[in-house]
Amino acid sequence: MASLNLFRKLQLVWLAFFDKRTPFAAKVVMIFGLLYGFSPLDLVPDFLPIAGQLDDIGVIITAVMIFLRATKGVREKIFASGKTTL
Repeated sequence: MASLNLFRKLQLVWLAFFDKRTPFAAKVVMIFGLLYGFSPLDLVPDFLPIAGQLDDIGVIITAVMIFLRATKGVREKIFASGKTTL
C-alpha cells in the first residue's frame, strides 16, 4: 500500500469508513475529530494567532491516526480484494 498515490489512499480510507467491519469506535473518533476541527467552539479560541489553529490541526491529525490504526486490517482486506474505486 505504500506505493499508492494520495488519491488512492483517500479512497481506501473512505471505503474503510463505510465498511461494516470497521469498528464503531473508530468511526466515532473520526467524526468527532472532524467536527471539532470545523466547529467554532474550541478549547483554544481561533482568534489567537497560531495556537487557535494548532489545536484544531492536532485534534484532526490525532483522530485520523487513531482511525488508521484501528482500521489497518480492514484497509488491507479492501486493498487485497481490489476494491479501491468508489
